[in-house]
Amino acid sequence: MRGSAAAGLAAVLAALLLWGCSHPEAREISVLPIPAGERPDLGLGPGVHPLSFGPGYKGSPAWSPDGTRIAFTVDGYVVEKPAGAERAAWRATGEIGARRVEWLSGNSLAALDPDGKDLYLIGPGEDGLRARRVSERAVAFSPLPGSGEMIAALERGPSGSTLALSMGGQLVPYAGVRVPGRVTAISVSPDGRLALLASAPPAGGEGPEIYAFDLESRGLERVARLESGLKVLGAPQWTGRGIYFVAKTEAAPKRESPGLYGLYRIPPGSDRPELDPDVGRDFAASGIRVSPDGSRLAIIGRLHPNSPANLYVLDLRTGELRAATRNEGMEIKSGPEDLAWAPGGGSVAIVARGVFSGPRVEDAPAEALLREFYNLYEVPLPAGGEGG
Repeated sequence: MRGSAAAGLAAVLAALLLWGCSHPEAREISVLPIPAGERPDLGLGPGVHPLSFGPGYKGSPAWSPDGTRIAFTVDGYVVEKPAGAERAAWRATGEIGARRVEWLSGNSLAALDPDGKDLYLIGPGEDGLRARRVSERAVAFSPLPGSGEMIAALERGPSGSTLALSMGGQLVPYAGVRVPGRVTAISVSPDGRLALLASAPPAGGEGPEIYAFDLESRGLERVARLESGLKVLGAPQWTGRGIYFVAKTEAAPKRESPGLYGLYRIPPGSDRPELDPDVGRDFAASGIRVSPDGSRLAIIGRLHPNSPANLYVLDLRTGELRAATRNEGMEIKSGPEDLAWAPGGGSVAIVARGVFSGPRVEDAPAEALLREFYNLYEVPLPAGGEGG
């Protein structure tokens, strides 16, 4: 990339990161527990309530733009329903191998089968939801906020990827844009100006890379190259404090090294990732998602490798880390796509199931069971953020 496109992207990067440059590089870790109360019935803390019931391997929660509906995947199907309704109100596609789903608009969703590289557009059908395949070589996608469209990464040979924009129900490639390596995940900044790409190197290549793509100028810039032996999990997240991402150490860690799963940050003006000091060196992260206004980061992780997984919220202005759940006998699903902010920022949807010591007999139909299967839960957040 060169010329005006390079200068334009550099200016956007600098402008979006300006307010984060004065943030201190290290601080005392502050974990603020949720308020004490009665023992929670669901094992996740006060105020948490279910968004789904019954059997099935559920994942990838996604809120509709107005927050009144929730979509998710279950056993390869895409399901959407009113946020407060039970199973009778579900609408579903056929089995399409979906592992990830996102809303594009009030009546439109997109879903990806990562194994088959099939990308689908989904809308209302005569009996449920209708899925239409728009690509057979998609490797990642992300909605574009407020536009009803999406950006997708398409496989191009063994060592490269291309980018495409959805327009009128079709994918239109960005001419002349090629991303080195295989794009593994995409996210779009809250203001819709930049797409962040995680790219895995071809066999025998160096470490994974993170790129920024300016959606207006169509300029592509490498933000950082990671050490060999790290694997980026999920999509990097754009914030005013820099770029956050979760990475797994694929090689056995040395005694003085951090754990296998770390929360990293690329500070403003730097190309060198660092373990984020606000969560602590022992913190094991697995999934992250920036809030709709960019002020907070939702994290599924563990304070220490042997502690239970919980949902945490990092305030990016103060560096305070707050526990949003109190896990008592639950297994919180830890995939990078298994959490989602409500549009107003007042709650986060997660996926969890109960942990039991042995077989159980329940005197209820399977459709009414909750903790026995992976189900979606809405976690309310304290007032003071978006929508609070």
